[in-house]
Amino acid sequence: MKRASLSVALLVLLLSGCGAAPTAPKGADDARTTAQSVATVTKAVKAYFQAKFDMLDVDHSGLVTKAEAISVGLDPEGFDAYDADGNGTLTLGEFAPPHAIEAIVTTIRQTAAAEFKRMDVNGDRALSAEEMAQAVALPFAMCDANRDGKVTASEFENAFALVTTKGTSR
Repeated sequence: MKRASLSVALLVLLLSGCGAAPTAPKGADDARTTAQSVATVTKAVKAYFQAKFDMLDVDHSGLVTKAEAISVGLDPEGFDAYDADGNGTLTLGEFAPPHAIEAIVTTIRQTAAAEFKRMDVNGDRALSAEEMAQAVALPFAMCDANRDGKVTASEFENAFALVTTKGTSR
């Protein structure tokens, strides 16, 4: 299926080679922090797709024609794979359907969780500045959103999503 392979290719490009291994966050406020993390990551992914869609929408009509897509380098077969209704234009919903966004959000969260676990050398489910400096992944100050001197899995996930999607939601 061409559309699926395009989504997989986009996912690979988005994550730039990061491996994914599912892990669940632990702690008293799991449900709240997980919901906040999902919302933050989803916002970043949607902003990423909106920016890419806007780049393709040369005339700013809210639709991308095949000619517009080709003019900015999208291959015609790629366009046809995204044009679900076959009407010769793409909506944002065709370009970034909810199931694709959900799959990318899930993969980003899994990848962030695996990276966090790898970096948490002492296993206390929080990253110290020293652990982050040794891992050379993300700047500690960028991740420590509440400035309490430690980075939780949720804080790391949110920063990871922003970096993965090139910070388009901020």
